[in-house]
Amino acid sequence: MKMIGISPRFASLLAVSAILAGSPLDAAETGKAELTGIKGSVKVDGQAASVGDSVKPGQAISTGAGAQANLYLGDNGPTVVVLPDSSVSFDELSVDKSGAETVITTKINLKVGTVAGYVKKTSSQSSYIVKGPTVSAVIRTSEYQITDNGTVAVWSGCVTVSYRGVSYEVCGGQMFDPAAASVVANTMPIIAAMPSSSQQSASVKLPAPTVTTRPQPLPGNFAQTVVVKSDVVIDGKVVVSAGTVLTQNDFNKAVATYGSDKVSGVPVPVGGVIVINDPLQVPDLKKGDIITQAQFDELVKKYGDKAFEAVKVEPALEVGPEGIAPKKPEVVSSPTKP
Repeated sequence: MKMIGISPRFASLLAVSAILAGSPLDAAETGKAELTGIKGSVKVDGQAASVGDSVKPGQAISTGAGAQANLYLGDNGPTVVVLPDSSVSFDELSVDKSGAETVITTKINLKVGTVAGYVKKTSSQSSYIVKGPTVSAVIRTSEYQITDNGTVAVWSGCVTVSYRGVSYEVCGGQMFDPAAASVVANTMPIIAAMPSSSQQSASVKLPAPTVTTRPQPLPGNFAQTVVVKSDVVIDGKVVVSAGTVLTQNDFNKAVATYGSDKVSGVPVPVGGVIVINDPLQVPDLKKGDIITQAQFDELVKKYGDKAFEAVKVEPALEVGPEGIAPKKPEVVSSPTKP
């Protein structure tokens, strides 16, 4: 067999090409999370964890009753806190410095319990996502806390929450309440170890968790009620009338009982609106229509106060000294001005 020689110069080019082909500059670097504080029973993939351990993407961090784990993610965080009775994994931690902007990708999977974190500002192409059992949250420069029931509390920055196909913007001082499917005032205490200013030393065990209480919001209405759009008829009988005002929970129960194809509603914005009970002689007005106070006044002026009946609706949740509490809608019959 005849051998074909390779010139030293060509061999050098091949060697350089091979080095460049395997260069880490062409691919994103995989990040890791380091345990910087532990209280109580904390495990990684079922094994007891210690301060200083690294948690790689795909590994599960679990905390027992009363336990807590603090992690430092570097460019991908920097801070994440796993609260008691929780299980969390990092689906992706990557840092790509090959382009004009550093692209940082952080994906956290909250399986059960509660996770909190502090996210620093990153490039426009970077992303930080926490996916829970009921919500998905896209987080930007923020202090946040997310629970497996869908509650998302924000103390600084903004978070876009996706819940049942609807997006909600939640910013500092607000929280997403899944029970009301609404953005309300944030009444939750912030985790003392969460902000960037309180990074834990890798050589220090965490003390008992402490919290800093934020000021309570002023009393007032913050959430939404739902007005049923049309009669719900089952076996020829009207079981829910058009114009009926329901709390979000009661509306969800009606949908579960009678089906989403039969029950539809319109959210009532904060501040109260007017719902038509009986249009009587007014054209282009039907039962269940929602109008503003100004529109109501114009109709009264044009058709008289006996031409139709309406009710004034207030939102179904309020914020008081004890936090957010449900209240029944205050519906007042009104053939005259409310």
